[in-house]
Amino acid sequence: MEAEVGGIVANCRLEPKPDAMLRLVIADIGAGTDAMAGKDAKTRPALGLVKMAENLNQYGSHFDYPGFEPIHNAH
Repeated sequence: MEAEVGGIVANCRLEPKPDAMLRLVIADIGAGTDAMAGKDAKTRPALGLVKMAENLNQYGSHFDYPGFEPIHNAH
């Protein structure tokens, strides 16, 4: 996940305003990834997955991406 996110950031060619929003979404996804990896002692790894799914769903709220489907979260 970290390698994919790094590639997204490195190859991002957005205008400044959407680029800033994308980086906020990516930072939140990174926090979920860290929790899943056990790097956040305050958050159980399973909750990191929930957090990451919620943050990925925010992408659809900020960007018009044809075919975007949110992750359905039963938590």
